[in-house]
Amino acid sequence: MKKTFQMLLAAAVTAAAMSCASKPETVPAPDPPVQEQQEQPVVEELEPRTEPEPEPPVDEADLAPDQVALDALAAAKAGADAARERALAAGCDEASPDDWAGAEETYGEAEAAPRDTRGQAREAAARYNAAADKYNAALTAVLKSRADESRALADGARREALEAKANAAARDGYTAADALYSQSAASYKAGAFEEAAESYARAAELFAGARDAAIEKRAAADESRALADNARQEALDVKANVAARDGYTAADALYSQSEASYKTGAFEEAAEGYARTAELFAESRDTAIEKRAAADAAIKAAEEKAGQSDALAQDSVRILGGSQE
Repeated sequence: MKKTFQMLLAAAVTAAAMSCASKPETVPAPDPPVQEQQEQPVVEELEPRTEPEPEPPVDEADLAPDQVALDALAAAKAGADAARERALAAGCDEASPDDWAGAEETYGEAEAAPRDTRGQAREAAARYNAAADKYNAALTAVLKSRADESRALADGARREALEAKANAAARDGYTAADALYSQSAASYKAGAFEEAAESYARAAELFAGARDAAIEKRAAADESRALADNARQEALDVKANVAARDGYTAADALYSQSEASYKTGAFEEAAEGYARTAELFAESRDTAIEKRAAADAAIKAAEEKAGQSDALAQDSVRILGGSQE
């Protein structure tokens, strides 16, 4: 019995040993390291933190004037000052007081306008520019008015020159005046009123000069025609148109030619023609007088001679142009 027990014990030990040999050795996990406990800081309790509100964006116009704004302001003021000087020199303050007052008001506003920011500087520059525009408008109105006045003078002088036939009698002077008149019209159309006013005034002077020259030449022609008319009447009085037909006819033809020249305004030519006509009429008159004297002498001789033939008397009558006194 005892032997059997020992055998069973041995078998159990052997089985246990074989079981341990077949399983891997289990190593126990190391204990976790012991952390050193640190002393925790004491946190002071604070009030809730408030974030500041963001600043509003700054408008560029609210910034201090930069160099660009300052240069623009200076240029605008210089332009307004120059326009003001031109208008004042042209007498706009007296010639166009309302326009001048309006420009002065705008200029004063520009002078008084603040310019601490870019926006203010730009606004002041705009006011200066507006003032310059008003000064220039006043100047333009005054210069245009003066050009209109000069043109009216030139128109009147031109009309008088044409009435005096200066375009023919004083052709060179009239042509120069008319060319300047056309030039003045071109300047006026282009808006160069100051230049137009001056050239219209000069054209008026030239037209007046041509008119006066034509009047003077017409007066000389009138004197010559008066001489021709007198000589013509004297020739007719002595029947030169019959007794000195050839000479009278030539004189009368030249008189008609002189009349045609006079009507066209060729007064110098007419004056010369009338003068020559007067000479021809005088020659025909003298010829007729000589023939009349000869006829009278013949009649007297015939009367003294008793029984003078009728043929001689009739011949005398024929010489006298069909009349007997």
